[in-house]
Amino acid sequence: MLAAPLQEAAQAQKTPEYLVVFNAPAGFPADAWSALLHVPVRIETASVWEKQAEPLAPLNLLQGQFETKGKFTSSLRPYIPAAAMLLIWMLGNMVVDLNDWWKLRQQHQEYTRAMTSLLMSSFPETKTVLDPAAQMQRSIDGLLARTGNRDRDLLPMLAKTAAALRADPRVRLRGVRYTDQSLTLELSWPAAGSPDAVKTALEAAGLRTEMLALTPRAGEVDGRLRLQPVAARPATRSPS
Repeated sequence: MLAAPLQEAAQAQKTPEYLVVFNAPAGFPADAWSALLHVPVRIETASVWEKQAEPLAPLNLLQGQFETKGKFTSSLRPYIPAAAMLLIWMLGNMVVDLNDWWKLRQQHQEYTRAMTSLLMSSFPETKTVLDPAAQMQRSIDGLLARTGNRDRDLLPMLAKTAAALRADPRVRLRGVRYTDQSLTLELSWPAAGSPDAVKTALEAAGLRTEMLALTPRAGEVDGRLRLQPVAARPATRSPS
């Protein structure tokens, strides 16, 4: 039984220095075993379970899965799956965010090229384009200032409309649409009210008002009006 594993150990160059026989019977032929196995055989009178004089124990049971490990590592072991799932979730979010950023960047570049092209075709005198949207707005503002049509912008018209409608709390605004430098309002007021009063208030605010439709219904009247700024009159020169 010992010869075969010793031969394999010799082929692997792992031959033991000696063999120890515990609790050997009287007259045990140690020299004959040594000659037959080609390994020195030593007889040990003490039991294998008694304390040995050697620094290392002959049999260590705390190996492999029974090896002693740190308490800190053992306490973290249940959280390893949760940490792995969290890492996968974070990486997935990063991939999604990068994909969204790339798409928005492509859209931004496309819109910038379109605005630059529109700016250069509308105002060919522009030499350098840094911010096409801001440059387009400045050029339009300058053009409107030269032609006297600044009041046709949406914001001044809304300001005048709000001031006129605020004077009569019974008038209710239902919808607003701005197109072709004109403002279309959808209003509702009590049936007892007069549409001429609403029109007069808007015209007094400096807006040319056109009544497009009137629809009576239960207790109220729905009206649709088109508003445009009153054209500025040219300044008259005093006779010299």
